[in-house]
Amino acid sequence: MGKSSLFSIEIKGTEDIKKRLGKMHDMSDAVVKRALKRGSITAAAKIKKEIPKHYRKIKSGDVGNKIHKIVRNNEIAIYISDKNKNLIDFTLGNKIPASERARGKKTKKSKDKYTNIMQTVKSNLKAQVNKNSSPKKIDGSIRRSEPFIAKVGEHIGVFQRDLTKNRAGGNRNGRNKDWTIKELKTISIAGMVQNLKILPEVEKATVETVNKTIDHEINRILERKAQK
Repeated sequence: MGKSSLFSIEIKGTEDIKKRLGKMHDMSDAVVKRALKRGSITAAAKIKKEIPKHYRKIKSGDVGNKIHKIVRNNEIAIYISDKNKNLIDFTLGNKIPASERARGKKTKKSKDKYTNIMQTVKSNLKAQVNKNSSPKKIDGSIRRSEPFIAKVGEHIGVFQRDLTKNRAGGNRNGRNKDWTIKELKTISIAGMVQNLKILPEVEKATVETVNKTIDHEINRILERKAQK
């Protein structure tokens, strides 16, 4: 699980901040630090709010613990620590019946994690990730088999056989080939934030908060000075 950088915002006008502070210019670093901290909080809150509005099966709580905020010098950087989601969570009406979950199709020759794989082939398997898009059918091809839902141990997912990669044990004549099996994944939360309807809104809200906080902190410092 790696970290994906989403965006960063840098305050370049520090000289202007010092000028506005006048004799209190030594407080400029504190102003910048507070503004960036408030901006990072706004960015995280906006991401948590926007993702569930555009994507199915994602809650704000699923997003919050993935966000990392790094404030350094005059810059704020937002990262997402996440991996691609399992496609099974976004399929439509393709749940494995309880009566089938207890059964497993055992393959004696294979010794990997798929030895107790139970499969239900779905010729019309559809998935919808983005709420604004239509459900899409998951098709097979000359390179990949038709998708199927399977239970591996306690995990249930959508899988396909890679027809271009034959694991050891397959016959050369093409019969009973032990094809490599891959689970189908979809976009990560980091990828969801990159949506053109989400990222601009997050950046806009963050910049607005940073600018408002700078104004607020400068006014607060000058007002305190005037009261002395």
